[in-house]
Amino acid sequence: MENEIKDNVETTENEVSVEETVNDKAETVAEETPSKEEVKAETAEENETAEETKTEEVKEEKPAETNSDEKEKKPEKKKNTGKKVGAAVGIIAVIIAIVLVVIIAVVILIVVLLNKRTTVDVSKYFVYEESGYDGYGEVYAEFDVDAFVQDFSKIRYNEKEVRILFDDVMEDMAGAYMSASDINESYVELMEEVENEENGKAFLFTVFAELGELDKTEGLANGDTVTFDYYFTKEQLEKAFKVNIEGYDETNHVMNELKAIEKYDAFDGIEVTYTGFGPNGTASLNVYGKEGLSYSLDKSEGLSNGDVVTINVEYSASEESYINNFGRVPQEMSKSVTVEGLSEYLASAANLSPELIESMNNQAYDKIRAHAANSNPTKAVKEVESITYIGNYFLKNKDTTSTYDNNTIYMVYKIRYKYTIKDHKNKENVRYVEAYNYVNFDNIIVEPDGKQSVDLNSGKMETWDAFMWETDVINFKGFGMTTYAEYAITGFNSIESLYAETVTKNLDDFNHEDSVADVELGEPTM
Repeated sequence: MENEIKDNVETTENEVSVEETVNDKAETVAEETPSKEEVKAETAEENETAEETKTEEVKEEKPAETNSDEKEKKPEKKKNTGKKVGAAVGIIAVIIAIVLVVIIAVVILIVVLLNKRTTVDVSKYFVYEESGYDGYGEVYAEFDVDAFVQDFSKIRYNEKEVRILFDDVMEDMAGAYMSASDINESYVELMEEVENEENGKAFLFTVFAELGELDKTEGLANGDTVTFDYYFTKEQLEKAFKVNIEGYDETNHVMNELKAIEKYDAFDGIEVTYTGFGPNGTASLNVYGKEGLSYSLDKSEGLSNGDVVTINVEYSASEESYINNFGRVPQEMSKSVTVEGLSEYLASAANLSPELIESMNNQAYDKIRAHAANSNPTKAVKEVESITYIGNYFLKNKDTTSTYDNNTIYMVYKIRYKYTIKDHKNKENVRYVEAYNYVNFDNIIVEPDGKQSVDLNSGKMETWDAFMWETDVINFKGFGMTTYAEYAITGFNSIESLYAETVTKNLDDFNHEDSVADVELGEPTM
């Protein structure tokens, strides 16, 4: 540090001594060289002396009265000699004056040159490096050290002002976590580096020329303007390096080299799969080859056909990272789709298709006839004479999420049985009895194509409820008593009792629709 200060002091002293030496020489020359007035006075004095000498010579020669030719020749000779002396003296005076002017001009020129300041346009040495994509670009600014050093290798500096500038900048930049001794140590290290550089003074200037920051460095688009703001004033830099600074307020850069970003459909190839039954359907996403993105549905359960769900896309990391990796961005970050393709549970019996009613009736007829065939009573043959569909009770579960018994339909029939009964004399007697019964089916489904279906094998017929039917056929007669044939008829003897069993008992859990109407049966056909 001491050597560094010593060198700089010597540099400064040398500059001052040159100026003093030049000034001293100028003063000496000025003192030794006569002024114009003095030269004129001396010239006049010499001329006057010459005239007096001439007059005296004429007076002395007059008495001799030589011939006219001689008289004329001698005075003329004296006169020419005086003129020559005066001219010589004048020429010498002019030469001396010219020399004096030249010396003064040289002195002034040297003084001006010694005090002339170099002009530095800092804006010409900033290099801006752009990277990234339009709208998401970044920029970095640096000072072209090599170019500046090449152009200003003879730049000077004032160490006192440089130290003041350094301390001010460091205090602003790092004063919160650097002590005064730390700042001083940094300065010493900097000056040592300057001393070791071939063009250390110019290098030192570039160190300060880079001390600043851009007002914006990212999220940039082509056409945006960024500005480099210094950590010090223009005047501080001028004092420190004895220069005139230009371009201090013109360190702007307009972004123009950012790459264009491709926008694409990020939902192309995304598949939504629907499963289950509406209104309890579920949705899932099938995502293939979508690196850097994550997808989600705003709703994936409790779905029905016609519902609208939204697919959202997000960057797995960040938008900037995605752009840098793939050079493109999704055109849209969300997309709405309509739920379709779900099977649904039938919501109302009003929508029952005639085809399904026919299928359920056919299954119910077979079930009723089969049951009758397998339940012949004693001493009688039981047959189904007719089965008449008289309507249905449709029950819809109040819990719409239920999949076990979302809906149930009770297909209601009026049945007429034919009994062939043997009396006490073993004579066959034909009697008819009417009953009401049902076959119920669970979970009627509406397929995506609109077709309705149900598991026909799930149909259940009521076989436990029955009522007693007493005939007029004598079953036994003797010992003073007569008995009549009596049978338990499967089903219900009234619509009211069937309604109580099928609807009333389920009111807590089900809503219902009723469409049963009793009918009068015609005459038996068998």
